[in-house]
Amino acid sequence: MDKHKVFQKELGKRAGCMKMLKRSVRELTRSSSSSSSSSGGGCSGGCGSGVDAQRLQLQMEELSARWEAVCGMSVCKQGRLEAAMRQAEEFHALVHSFLGRLSEAEKTLKYGLGPPEERSAQQCQLQLQLWVEAAEEALSERDGEPLPDGVQLLRELSRQHAEFMEEL
Repeated sequence: MDKHKVFQKELGKRAGCMKMLKRSVRELTRSSSSSSSSSGGGCSGGCGSGVDAQRLQLQMEELSARWEAVCGMSVCKQGRLEAAMRQAEEFHALVHSFLGRLSEAEKTLKYGLGPPEERSAQQCQLQLQLWVEAAEEALSERDGEPLPDGVQLLRELSRQHAEFMEEL
């Protein structure tokens, strides 16, 4: 990025030279065209300068086109460099965030959960274990009971079973 800034400063310095060069070529082509027209159209020393002026003008146009191309590429490169810099900054922020989370996860794995979090997790696990044991006990009691003969009683047991399954 710094090298490109230095390059752009150099281009800026050369822009003045390009303007001066264009002005000089314009003046030369004007003076050669006015001197060839004032000589009455004869070829007494003026014919070569007209051809030279045309060639000089063509070279100046080519130089100007190349100058514009270089300036355009420089601006384009500056835009790409700035976009790359923004992406690098975003990437750096994401890496920093990731490393922070990774450090926290490493501490958790190394030292375990903190005391309040650990107690809360253990309580949840104990409650779940008690509930599973109670559910298993209730199921085993029901399995031991004989099936009733009445249709109404079967419907009631089916409803209770459906409620129990919903709770699970």
